[in-house]
Amino acid sequence: MAQFFSTFIPGLGEVVKDQLVNELENFKLELLLDGLIVYSSTSAIEKLKSLRFLNNSFLQIKPEEKINFNLGKSFRVVFSKENELVAVNKERLTRMKIKLLNETI
Repeated sequence: MAQFFSTFIPGLGEVVKDQLVNELENFKLELLLDGLIVYSSTSAIEKLKSLRFLNNSFLQIKPEEKINFNLGKSFRVVFSKENELVAVNKERLTRMKIKLLNETI
């Protein structure tokens, strides 16, 4: 199961959680905060893209994981440490993007 985190309008956490339970296959709640939900699901990424009540959704990729889906024409790599976005050396970012492209199926 893939792990995702998504942002939504603060104050709607329970509504968002209930809707994800109904919309996604094998939904498993990991963490619910005001404006952020972390969860696992076996649903396709295209399904997540169609959920209009989520502002942004991200797939959490661990360094040792192989990616088993098509990322499409474009993607963005985001690095975080303890839930805070962090800057990364451009050379390292380029290497990571190449690695992701080479390992997607």
